[in-house]
Amino acid sequence: MALSDPVAVFNGLDNIECAVVREALLAADIDAHVVEDVSQVGSWWAFGLLPQVHKSQVWIERADIERARPVLEQFVEQQAERKSRESRPKADGDDNMIDVTCEDCSRTLSFPVEQIGAVEVCRHCGGFVDVGYDEDDDEDWGVDESDDADATWDE
Repeated sequence: MALSDPVAVFNGLDNIECAVVREALLAADIDAHVVEDVSQVGSWWAFGLLPQVHKSQVWIERADIERARPVLEQFVEQQAERKSRESRPKADGDDNMIDVTCEDCSRTLSFPVEQIGAVEVCRHCGGFVDVGYDEDDDEDWGVDESDDADATWDE
């Protein structure tokens, strides 16, 4: 439905953030529309997006501003909480870190447990390091690993 007296109530960092805000407003039974940033400026221009010229916005009816206020405040509070959690330094202790041995240089590296499953670069030798669980060398995958096993591929 078209808005008769529209007002922009939220300027988002990107289209996705505005879509999330719109869904929250719709869940509160407030008709909301998103004006997306579909500019190509950021893809080829040296300075990236121009946030004051090209910006994603959420628009609602002027009459719905008071009903939308608590929804918008809750979203902004949750975003601030999330950013605060992400920027907070981790507490020291073994629970938050995982030690990994580089296969190339045999030196030990420590990574946050949130990086389990990632591939990082060894700061000592530049080799790739799998952050995660130690491989079980006793595990049998049913593959012949003897020196003459490669010869069977040439046949």
